[in-house]
Amino acid sequence: MDTILCNELLQEIFLRLPPTSSSAVSLVSKRWLRLFRSSISRLSLHLSPHNSTPPLLSSFLSHFPFLSSLSLTTAADTSTFSDLLLLSAASSCPNLRHIQLLNSPVSLFPLLSLSTSCPHLCSLSIALSRPLSFHWLLSFHSLKDLSIVFNTGQFDSYKLNSTDSAIGNSEAELQLETLGLSGIQHCDYGLSWLWRSCKQLKKLQLRSCYAIGDESSLSSFVECLTGLQEVELWTCRAIIDEVLSKLA
Repeated sequence: MDTILCNELLQEIFLRLPPTSSSAVSLVSKRWLRLFRSSISRLSLHLSPHNSTPPLLSSFLSHFPFLSSLSLTTAADTSTFSDLLLLSAASSCPNLRHIQLLNSPVSLFPLLSLSTSCPHLCSLSIALSRPLSFHWLLSFHSLKDLSIVFNTGQFDSYKLNSTDSAIGNSEAELQLETLGLSGIQHCDYGLSWLWRSCKQLKKLQLRSCYAIGDESSLSSFVECLTGLQEVELWTCRAIIDEVLSKLA
């Protein structure tokens, strides 16, 4: 029977198996293991810095050539480990369309690497640390769905550097249709540019937000509301009246 069934038919059978049975498929033979991995398009992994080094992750992910959705959670709270994980995923999964890594913030370089290695990425869920900068979004040409959790910490008055200031004054139009932001504070600069650049938004989600940015963000916020079809506000008591009045 194993020799009669072609690869395509086996993969179609694997896709129809219930989760309780699919785990035993890889034990049948090396061929079934290879075909089973090739049939997987979604993967969720919980990783620890003690037993999940980036080379091991890259090697493991290389066995899933048609992976399109990847969710990573870590036991570590350091951005260095998250950066290495994101770089590993970017180098091993060129067909990714969705990736989620929310436990700890990521840096600029892994994001730029991800935009180059995964040109078809349309959904991204990440955590960022302060001070905030969004100019890396210009590198994601296919991105439609973006979710960002702003890392908690010292809420000092951050100043923009010259690069961010220049970008903040420039005109851009992102292709985002869904935007979710969590943890915005009064000290968060850079959101004015984000609001102005999101002119195709259909859905906006705000969670645990105490502001919509610094003083200059209010006028820019109105520019992203024109085409909205859905708004979600979760634990945003400090801004709910202001947001609803602008929507009205």
